[in-house]
Order: sequence, then C-alpha cells, then structure tokens
Amino acid sequence: MRSESEILHDAGISVRRWHGNSARTTCPQCSANRTKKADPCLSVSRVADGLVWHCHHCGHSGGGKFEGWTPEPPKRGSDRFANTAGRSFGGKRDFTAKRRFS
Repeated sequence: MRSESEILHDAGISVRRWHGNSARTTCPQCSANRTKKADPCLSVSRVADGLVWHCHHCGHSGGGKFEGWTPEPPKRGSDRFANTAGRSFGGKRDFTAKRRFS
C-alpha cells in the first residue's frame, strides 16, 4: 500500500489545498493543451480506503488505495446559534410573540 502523496505523484497530480476530503486541481491529461490551462477541472476525493479523481473536461479518472488515514467525522449541523437559546435578538418586535408561535 502507498501513501496519499505517492499515489498523487505517480498520477502526476498536484494538490495545493484540501477542502475537507476533496480538492480541485488541474488535470495532468488535458490541462496543458487547453486554452484555460489553469482551470481546476480535476476533482480529487479522499474515500475510506484511498483516493479517487475525475476530470470534468476530458473524463480522465482513476484512483489508488493507501493506509494510515481515517476519514473526518461528518459535521452535524451548525453551532452558529448555540448561544442564542432563550435570548431576544433586539429587533423592532419579537416575531414569534406577535404571531403566537409556540
């Protein structure tokens, strides 16, 4: 089994930054011949046992298996309103009280 960086290097793929378990980058098969050479048309994803990739321009796809990686736990909702329970937001009127919502 190979590491993540070895799989990507062998395929000619360079990923600058991951966004969670996915990344977008240029395709080693078609980007050099395109007018928009810097267009990130290749999607790379981490899956439970390796990496997979697919080009949305030329259809090039592939993948590889590796060890030593565990997926990120799924994010459950947003904690953006965690500290607002029972507080008034200070608006012109209390929206729920006016409409008698329970």
